[in-house]
Amino acid sequence: MQTASSLEIEKLRKINLTLQGTVQALSNTVIEDESQRREFLNRLEAFLADSTASFHQIADRICEAERELSQIKKELALSNRRYKQLLNRHAIEIGRLERLGKIMSNALPDHEPVSPSPQVKLSLYSKKIRETMQRSHFKDSNNEQLRHLPY
Repeated sequence: MQTASSLEIEKLRKINLTLQGTVQALSNTVIEDESQRREFLNRLEAFLADSTASFHQIADRICEAERELSQIKKELALSNRRYKQLLNRHAIEIGRLERLGKIMSNALPDHEPVSPSPQVKLSLYSKKIRETMQRSHFKDSNNEQLRHLPY
């Protein structure tokens, strides 16, 4: 019987220690809440005591925000008008280009493409020769002289 009663006593001691810890934690929380509550009430009383100044500050902030919003609305309306003008101008330009394309396609006969003139061919070949010369690994005097020729 003593062992059963000693086990019960030990369980009761553990429960007692656990409850003491819980009570201490709750009391610390209540104290924290109490200090926070006091701080909140002090701030509230200060706000109410100086309510006219606080309300003026809030009203000034609201008025400033309204002025900024009004200015931004005006700028947005102006930007929208300019955007619409640009869109209209763009549509006119596209119409002009489409009409010009139709005129050009009607004006040009369906012939074979025009071959480049001899002058154009010479220019193309001189460019190819110049590129080939620049890629060349030979460093002789003839090559150097050819590089500086005006093609």
